[in-house]
Amino acid sequence: MPPKQKWILLYVENEVTKYRWENFCCSAVYAVKSMLFIVCPGDHEMTERRLRCQSPTCEDAARPQKCLVTWKVHHCDKSSTWRIFTSYHSHARGTLPCDVAPKPRVTPQMKEYIQRMDDSSVPSRLFWSNMLRAPDIPVPALGFPSYAQVQRRHNCWLQGSKNSIKRVRELALQEKEPFLIFHLDASFKLSDIGYPVITCGFTDRRRIYHLASVFIVSQRTQREYYEVIGSFLGIFYERMGTNLRIDAVMGDAEAAQLNGLIELIDFQSSSYLMCFFSCTLQCSQTYQTSTRMRSSYRVLWHSRHALHSELRTSCRGMEACIERVASLSTFPSYFDKQWISSSFWLWQIFHSVADMR
Repeated sequence: MPPKQKWILLYVENEVTKYRWENFCCSAVYAVKSMLFIVCPGDHEMTERRLRCQSPTCEDAARPQKCLVTWKVHHCDKSSTWRIFTSYHSHARGTLPCDVAPKPRVTPQMKEYIQRMDDSSVPSRLFWSNMLRAPDIPVPALGFPSYAQVQRRHNCWLQGSKNSIKRVRELALQEKEPFLIFHLDASFKLSDIGYPVITCGFTDRRRIYHLASVFIVSQRTQREYYEVIGSFLGIFYERMGTNLRIDAVMGDAEAAQLNGLIELIDFQSSSYLMCFFSCTLQCSQTYQTSTRMRSSYRVLWHSRHALHSELRTSCRGMEACIERVASLSTFPSYFDKQWISSSFWLWQIFHSVADMR
């Protein structure tokens, strides 16, 4: 059984933050646990962290061995009280200073400030300059971080939580999310057997897609959609302990999908949106070419902005242009049946629900 580690208590006089960055700049936490311990006068829960030295100077001096210096830190978050212990070992570098100078870091106050600036649609290039003059951010002991550090933190906040289970849980449960979109897509298929794949996910106010579940079905009927989404709601309630809050559903222009959602109580009060990005992108690319179908796609492209009273006139002009192209002879009947006369005729941006474009 290894001998018990002996510790020396270090007394740091009101400079704990500066001491942490200057002495722990090349350290790494290898153990964390919570326990009840008397660190402050109150009966609070304490966090104990164990750190080991990873200074490059010590590694060069002790190679192939490692530096034996370790720290034990007791921290009470409620009273901001610290106790720092060190082992009886000395650094492998001896009296030589560490070659790596302590760098300024992004503090928790700065992280909250970056998040507030992003929510306010402030350009990211202004985060750093505004942070230097922000009155609610105290001056750090080692100074403010560089512009590159602030940019990396912003990119991490935007992309680091993508497809994270923790982020999906916070996104679906929080009440502060101003607009929550539930995505339902059945356009994927497994390459080996060809079974349709239905994906469910969420989009937050940062327009980041978070995948929640994937279902493999044998066919895309109203019954399959009802069973799939019903199973997802049951799992969500079992794991989260509350019902799913949805403002709008972004789905496909498919009657089976829409009818399956309408049967579910959780989606009856939600708006049903449709995404036509791929269709409009194809029309835009074809419209920019010099082929014979350019005039036909031009009418279809501009019909997105037509008023409801102008839609029929615009469609008749499009049908007249399409009839001149032999390869599109069956397209007018399909377009009228699918996009004009069906229940999915609300496909124009001016017919969308306000603020949901």
